[in-house]
Amino acid sequence: MSSSAAITYQPVVPEPSEVTAALARHAQQVIGELVERLGGLPAQPADGVVPLFLFESEWAYQNHMSEVFVRGISTGSHGVFYRHEDVGLGLALFTRGMPVFDLMTTIQHECFHHAAFMVFGESLPRWLNEGLAQYFQDALWRRGKLTGGMANPDRLERLRHPQYRRAGIAELIDTPDEAWFAGPANSGFDVSRLYESSWLVVVAMIVGPSVKLRRALSRYLGMLRRPGVDHDRAWGLAMDGVRPAEIDDAAAEVLTTLNPPSVCDAIHKMTLLAMILGMLNEQNQRMPATMEEASLRMRMLGVEVFRRVPGAEPIRYRGDDERLHYYEVEDGLSTTFELTPPARPQQPPGLHAPGVLGEPRLRWVGRGRRCVPWVELEE
Repeated sequence: MSSSAAITYQPVVPEPSEVTAALARHAQQVIGELVERLGGLPAQPADGVVPLFLFESEWAYQNHMSEVFVRGISTGSHGVFYRHEDVGLGLALFTRGMPVFDLMTTIQHECFHHAAFMVFGESLPRWLNEGLAQYFQDALWRRGKLTGGMANPDRLERLRHPQYRRAGIAELIDTPDEAWFAGPANSGFDVSRLYESSWLVVVAMIVGPSVKLRRALSRYLGMLRRPGVDHDRAWGLAMDGVRPAEIDDAAAEVLTTLNPPSVCDAIHKMTLLAMILGMLNEQNQRMPATMEEASLRMRMLGVEVFRRVPGAEPIRYRGDDERLHYYEVEDGLSTTFELTPPARPQQPPGLHAPGVLGEPRLRWVGRGRRCVPWVELEE
């Protein structure tokens, strides 16, 4: 059996829609490619059907997770891959208030955890598991493939702040698993710092200039595939001749030189604008016909939205922030988004970002004022 067919997701959808159908399809496509990216399954994979729970509301999602785990799950979570000795494996997330693009990237994040479990079992250390999950979370799904080298603009901005204290590789390795979850002992900032630092280290070892680090990471992943692997011994053998300071220095260098394609910035801002337009639409506000009018109305009304991403605290954005209305085309040249007419009555206008990879377009799916934004790329 091929790796792409080694697992089947069975959607469990209380409220089926065009969005939930697309999410289930995306999960099925992504899991196969991620398993292949990790080197394929062991000789005797545990094939089977895994439930994919797609809840409409956060309440239903949290209620489900309380049934799986008695103590529930962090309120900052909006998607999870889980394994439980009584109920087995499962993926779950909720859709309300989330742009479809964010839901797709959440699927990519959680599917990576599933793929990692299938390939490595329990061998993958927490820092590497979360760092790689974010790397593939950021990847752009286009033409049936995940394209790496992308980056979340918010994460880059936080990491580049002069007062931000990143976690080095030694701290990431030594941090116990329980510290990666928000709770009474760990603030959301503490958890975000671990996630973002692990992402940076992984990016440095995958796309950084050091061939030495890329080969060392590949050796380490190969060793972790072996049953009963000793983590410390595997790390020592794989990183023979690599000092921790070399990894930290490589991460610092990548942070200053990483220049993700402009499509990252365009899609990021496009989804934020869509959240604001959707909020105004639900309030029965008159929809703008041009970006100039949209900018004026957002500034006058003082609207704001919160965006939630895996591994970070929710971030607040104000509609009067002019930076949201422009995206970079190339070499510092910026231009404004194009507003397109609504496809259906009671829907907000669409958005288009010409001039960047994939020419992203945002349209609205669903009927009435509870429609959701959907970002598409040209094939």
